[in-house]
Amino acid sequence: MKTVPLRMIFLILLFSLLPLQAIADNLPRFVSLSSDKVYLRAGPGKQYPVVWIYQQQGYPVEIIREFEHWRKIRDRDGYGGWVYKSLLSGQRTGLVQSESPSSDIWLKRSNESDAQKIARIEPEAILLLKECDMRWCNASAQGITGWIERKYLWGIYENEIIE
Repeated sequence: MKTVPLRMIFLILLFSLLPLQAIADNLPRFVSLSSDKVYLRAGPGKQYPVVWIYQQQGYPVEIIREFEHWRKIRDRDGYGGWVYKSLLSGQRTGLVQSESPSSDIWLKRSNESDAQKIARIEPEAILLLKECDMRWCNASAQGITGWIERKYLWGIYENEIIE
């Protein structure tokens, strides 16, 4: 009787797991809510109780796990649960956060510190992210487009570039 070398078994197992790794490499990732009413559930299914209701379309969340058609998400405050995948959008948004309550946050005409200020942005505002480099994001809200320093945004990873 022939025996299969241990190395061959290892290679077969390794290659059979590659598709799973490709899916896992896509996590975590940021997305946004596609509806103004999204039920956050305690588990991945309608049989699980609703633990929170998000009421802000475009609100950025982070997908941290996937199970069939359900996505486990986490918000800026670390609160999490499961939502149905059709209630999420790949459209990237950022939640404006202030370093201190008294500091003003500005949308600027270009991606330079001394650029002309075109709009003051309130903390907790949601901006549509069009592109981001290592320091600035081109973003829009309510028909106004400009540049904001990415340090004021939650919804983009530290070294992530959006093109």
